Amino acid sequence: MSNDVPWREHHIHHDGSEADEGADDFHLQLFAPPDDPFRTFEYSFPVTLADGGGTSAVECRLRGQEEHTSTGLALWSGSLMLARHLADHPDLVRGRRVLELGAGMGLCGIVAHKLGCRDASLTDGDAKVLDNLRYNVRTNVPPASSHGGSPISCPQLIWGQGLDEFMSQRFHGGERYDVIMASDVGYMTKSLDPLWRTIDRCLEATGGGIFIYVGECSSQDSVEHFLNVARRFKFTWTVMPDEVYIFRRKM
Repeated sequence: MSNDVPWREHHIHHDGSEADEGADDFHLQLFAPPDDPFRTFEYSFPVTLADGGGTSAVECRLRGQEEHTSTGLALWSGSLMLARHLADHPDLVRGRRVLELGAGMGLCGIVAHKLGCRDASLTDGDAKVLDNLRYNVRTNVPPASSHGGSPISCPQLIWGQGLDEFMSQRFHGGERYDVIMASDVGYMTKSLDPLWRTIDRCLEATGGGIFIYVGECSSQDSVEHFLNVARRFKFTWTVMPDEVYIFRRKM
């Protein structure tokens, strides 16, 4: 039985009072019409094998809705770009502990798992999105006990809230994630501080950890604002091809 709290994304803008219930109805009508059925989407990303071993492919079959009819129930273009970047650079995640923020349909986290990460935590705050995310993980990732694969989990994580408890449930010796990744999650002004507080708390503190980010969706804020918040949390960055940002702590 899930212990998720009934949090929805619009709560970033509202205080959760009864007066906000109408806002929830509006949010659902705007982003996820009741008659908008789920569809199945298939994705395949070529991967060059090490030592001249040719090429392989990472394949995913995901349930979701059409882009722009929902938020976390749809796959946004930034997720596709990030998944392709991971497939082109599998060493970014191979053998490492990976946390995905705002995982939505779960594409990037599932790709990281299939590329051989040490373990993966695919998180979202929205309880309804988590239901679909877990369905997609069950569909694409057999239980670890059946094939000896690395762990993959889908816990709820509301940015900036309960971070110490979240981390103590994942690790027992003060460890943190080697890689945090996200795509198209920086489009709301009020979300930027809790987003970066979460990254700061969960990412490896010794300097080896990286935050991989792609932002392609429309935003209330400029890229400069996103980077200014990163700078305030003492992160620096490198911009890779296709506007993939790699953030590291400023040491």
